[in-house]
Order: sequence, then structure tokens, then C-alpha cells
Amino acid sequence: MHRGNNRQAIFESEEDMVIIKDDIKLSLLKSGCYLLAYVVMTNHLYLLITPQSKTQLAAFMQSVANRYARYFSCAASKNRHHMGRAI
Repeated sequence: MHRGNNRQAIFESEEDMVIIKDDIKLSLLKSGCYLLAYVVMTNHLYLLITPQSKTQLAAFMQSVANRYARYFSCAASKNRHHMGRAI
């Protein structure tokens, strides 16, 4: 499960949903894990994954977390910049 800090929404738009699904697909291909089920909610994500080894599961989780964190940070930075707020 991935969750936003302080239960912050991390999947706020339809684009966010598309991005996380693409990240899951790419990470599955990279790691060799199998996805059995998933649920994406606004502030967290549940995944039912079958790896063939512990290293595959670790590779999958690292790939998904890193990919989406980079996207989310970049998107949040752009939003703050466009709104004219200094954070």
C-alpha cells in the first residue's frame, strides 16, 4: 500500500490515475511480478501482487514509488509556481 503523508491526497485528477496505472504496468514489466488486483483511492493505493521472489517485490515497489513520487513532486512544484505561492 502507498499512502500520502498525513493522508494527503496523492491521486487528485484523472491524469494522476492514468499516470499511476502506467507506472504500475511499467514496474510490473521491469520486476516480473504479477498483479492480481488493485484499488486506487484519492490518498492511497492497494495492490495485490504475486512476486516469484522477495527481490522482485522490492524492485516493483521501489519502481512504482520512485516513478510516482517524481511525477507528483514535479506536478506539485508546477502548481505552486503557477499559483504564485512561495512554499
